[in-house]
Amino acid sequence: MHAAQCEQKQIRIPCHLEVSGAGVVSAQTSYISPDNIFVECQPSSFIGHQPPRPGMTGIITLAFKYFSTKKSLKIKCNILRIGPSGIELHTNYSALNATQQKLFNFLLETYLD
Repeated sequence: MHAAQCEQKQIRIPCHLEVSGAGVVSAQTSYISPDNIFVECQPSSFIGHQPPRPGMTGIITLAFKYFSTKKSLKIKCNILRIGPSGIELHTNYSALNATQQKLFNFLLETYLD
């Protein structure tokens, strides 16, 4: 199964979202697809910084186990939408290198609710 062929999947894993100009927040994902990730967090969680807005750029770091090894995957993203329960991010699967794509595919195939 290749990520480009996957539909959106409910996957809950810990993450950190760093948004340029808005700081960092720890959260968890709600769903992941090759093009979008929904992060469950309150936009007000970015204390001490301006709240994130659609169009802002950032990096999401996903933390998970790859077999018995702890791994993290950093993905560049853009904020698409902000709602009361979280933030929807646009990611670009095709911009990931081969190792990142392998880890991303592992997430989609392994970490299902």
